[in-house]
Amino acid sequence: MTSRTYDRRPLLIFASDFWDGSTGAGLCEGFRRLGWVVHQIELREFVGRRSRGPLGKLLKKAQLIDGPKEYRAAIIESCRELHPDLFLTVKGVAITASLLKAIRDIGVPTANYYPDVDFGHANILEDAIANYDYFFTTKRFHENFLSQLYSSDRWKFVHHGFVPGVHVPLFPSNSVPYRCDVGFAGNYSIAKSSALDELVGLKPSIDLLITGPNWGRLKNSPGLRGRIDRVERRGIAYADFVQRCRINVAMHHGVGQHGWEDQVSTRTFEIPACGGFMLHIDNEEVRDLFSVGTEIDTFSCVEELSDKIDFYLTKDDLRRKMVARAYARATSEHSYTRRAIEVDRALHPLTIREA
Repeated sequence: MTSRTYDRRPLLIFASDFWDGSTGAGLCEGFRRLGWVVHQIELREFVGRRSRGPLGKLLKKAQLIDGPKEYRAAIIESCRELHPDLFLTVKGVAITASLLKAIRDIGVPTANYYPDVDFGHANILEDAIANYDYFFTTKRFHENFLSQLYSSDRWKFVHHGFVPGVHVPLFPSNSVPYRCDVGFAGNYSIAKSSALDELVGLKPSIDLLITGPNWGRLKNSPGLRGRIDRVERRGIAYADFVQRCRINVAMHHGVGQHGWEDQVSTRTFEIPACGGFMLHIDNEEVRDLFSVGTEIDTFSCVEELSDKIDFYLTKDDLRRKMVARAYARATSEHSYTRRAIEVDRALHPLTIREA
């Protein structure tokens, strides 16, 4: 299945979020570095824009009703006009099975890069999940699920990554103006808040700062409330936050609706890329990615996390050496440029290269 009828550079229509530091932005830049021409269709131009006040609420409601339709119309119109070599989306928000069929009928292969633990999110239509020509997942535990939907040559495991030029150190390692001893940057979840609340219970005087979306949902945790930074940090602001924490805690959402649980996430790669020292929840997957004890360190329970925080706060030189090694590993192996190469190679049988 190909759409090329004349010689030109390979062309990708990419429908996703493209804010600085997002998966979409990273893969988009990665494909461009590989020589692809990328036409971006920004999801947030159609769905999910922030609105305030009574008129804003009406506009937001209209977005939720009409936005997905307009988004899908923009995708199909672009495919008809440009006849790309590939249509790619991240997660597939608002993408329907009928839209995927229409894209294929034009002669364009479709692919989904799925960097999330579960599939049952709002605006991700489960009937569409089985209808891509190729499916990429960042989760090894999706294997059984995807094997029921796709043949082995139509899906592939590819890790998360980080965005070069966004997830970068801002300060020399020997002169970082630290903001706090311990930081956590990430979306709110009950599992994360419970672990951090337990940590504060063990260390009431801990210099801890938390940032990320949805922490306003936190309830019944006075130990955490005064430690939450209400600024939602993205892009360079996120990189600044990470590097300016002496220790960054990396843990994940917790058990999802299908019983799946993350072993790694984007922060697994972003923290080292930003020049941050990382204490990561222990598991086999992170040990395959980084050298524990020389690049990063791990913890298996909150008590061990507390002990390792005490240890590493007294070892400035050791932390700097480990940060340098983890940074070298991340930048050489784990950027979204590398992920784009993996995706491009897997998709090669579906596309034509006649630059």
